[in-house]
Parts: sequence; C-alpha cells; structure tokens
Amino acid sequence: MLRMMGAAAAALALAACTGETPAPSSAQTPDAILRGIGYTVLVPPTTTFRPGMLVLKKNVEGLAPGQVALGLLCTQEFTSFPPTLRDSPSSAMGAARERAFEIEGGALQALGLGAQAEAVERVSLRFENTRVLDYSQEDLDAIREALGPRCAATFERFTARGNAHQVLSAFQADLSYDVAFHGGASAEARTAVLGALSARLGGAAGSAESTSGRGLIYGVQLCPAGDCAGPAPADGA
Repeated sequence: MLRMMGAAAAALALAACTGETPAPSSAQTPDAILRGIGYTVLVPPTTTFRPGMLVLKKNVEGLAPGQVALGLLCTQEFTSFPPTLRDSPSSAMGAARERAFEIEGGALQALGLGAQAEAVERVSLRFENTRVLDYSQEDLDAIREALGPRCAATFERFTARGNAHQVLSAFQADLSYDVAFHGGASAEARTAVLGALSARLGGAAGSAESTSGRGLIYGVQLCPAGDCAGPAPADGA
C-alpha cells in the first residue's frame, strides 16, 4: 500500500453531513462528481487560481471533457483583492465534509493512469477538510474595475481573443489516497503510478512511498470576461 496525500474537493455534493465516517463507494470518480455539481476540474490542482483571479484557458493536449488548465492574465502585483473572501466549510452547502470511495478497473483511467493502470488493483480515496472559497458578486466586479493600466491592457487584449475569464468560486480540500498494486507489479511500474497520480491529484513526493499535499484547489467555476453575472457551464458539460 502506498499512503499518499493530495488535495481535492470533488465529494461535496454526495451526501448530507452525518458526522460519521462514510463508507467507501465505487459509484463515481472525482471528476464526475465535480462536473455533476457544475464545476470544472482544475488540472493540475494548485493553490494559484483562487476566486477573483483573472485567467486564460490553456490549450493542453490530453484534457478530458470537464477539465481545464489555466494561466494567469494578471498577478497579484497588478490586481487588488478585497479582504472579504468567504471561506466556508462545505457543510454550509448541505454537503458532506468527508467522503471515501474506491476506484478500480476501467475507471482508473479517469485518474490519469494510462498503461500504468495495469499494475493497479484499486485506488481508495478520502476527501477531507473540503471548503468553498468565493467572493460576492459586488467584490468580483470591484476587482475587474480596479485593474491597473498594465493588467487592464492585458485583460482587454485577451478579452478580444475570447480567452479572458475570472474565477468565481473554488473548491479546496485535502485528499488522501491508498494504492493497492497487483502482486506482480514491478518497482518501475509502482514509481510510474505514483508519478501519474501525483501529477493528476496533486501533492509533492515526500519519499518513494508517499506523496503529500494539502489545501489545493481542485475545482473552479469561471465566467467569461464581460459576462460575470454567474458561472459559465463547466467545460465539456
């Protein structure tokens, strides 16, 4: 078993919070859960793309429907963010704060495993400390209106290209996961699996046996420039 820690928030709408440790479920993958509640999966997870950030969508080969890779249009040096970012436990949405489930067989491909999936029997995941980060609509408007000349010029240029967006909301969490390998899996195959899962689910390798990462943003809601009254549909929806 490899015990690895990453970050995600994909289990927010699976069940009401009961205070009990949930039993594992193999019915859904993290991506499917997130898409089902209207969020686009951020690949890879990161701490960078928080609510209010002005971003562009990157053309990255291999992204599946419902996934997005982002780049910054303006850094915090050129953007003013109100101190009123709302940080709420996911239970405030009536959703479970923790969820455990198992992924095996063909569903392993959804975790970014290609040929490496042959070495894996199953991956057990648990989402913890899931949080919802967002600003009020008024604050989001204020961020765009307060852009300095340098950022405003960049924002306008990419708006004209149809590739300027603002992050409305983000899901942040810790994700722990265990990998059960088939008995004949080689050390090389195990290392390849570890690397693929780290790239897809987040985390920094602490040793050959573990990966750790906490508080990463796993899913985002975006709005296109000039139409930020609400989130755009999740990519691929």
